[in-house]
Parts: sequence; C-alpha cells; structure tokens
Amino acid sequence: MIIPDSYVSSFHYGHCHPSKLTYADLASIAVKVSSQARGVGSAMLHAGMQRADKEGLLIWLEATPAGHPVYEHFGWKTVDSVEIDLSDFAGKDKGYGVYSYFGCIRMPSL
Repeated sequence: MIIPDSYVSSFHYGHCHPSKLTYADLASIAVKVSSQARGVGSAMLHAGMQRADKEGLLIWLEATPAGHPVYEHFGWKTVDSVEIDLSDFAGKDKGYGVYSYFGCIRMPSL
C-alpha cells in the first residue's frame, strides 16, 4: 500500500435533525510527520473551508488533541469534547488508554 504524504479522507454532507440544517463534515485530514510544518495540512483545510464557504455551509469536525489547536487557530469553535477510557471496554491489562476528541464547527464566511 502506498501512503501519500497527506490526505483528506472525505468531505460529507449531512442534515442535523430536527432542524434539517445542512452542513459539511470534514471527516479526516492527516499529514505524515516528515511533511508537517510545511503548510500541507493548512492548504487542505483551507480547500475544505473554501468549498464550504462557496456553498454557504457550516462545517463540523472531530479534532484530536494534536489537531485541535490548529483548527482553533483558523477560527473553528469548540462546541463539545469527549473523553472515553477505552480500558473500560477492553480491560485494564490490554494497554488501552483514554481517547479524547473535540467537536468543532466553523460557520461559513459570506
């Protein structure tokens, strides 16, 4: 399998029930460590933000602790955070720890 230096896994559309608000879901952005700090991730994020702006859509994403400061830097707002102790599900001796993520949104720039 060839793994690129960076990728965006998907850009989904959805509807929030019950309001039926249309939004975009930026599912995943990743950049290899060897390509980080070169603007690659920012360029991918900007492409998604421009697409959502063009269509007038709010964007939703779930950020990891590592990525969270990047999104906040670009104006995303944190609306939720979750911490799940995976060892509660797999057993304390399996090496699992706490999984954390932040729910973030960005309103379209009109």
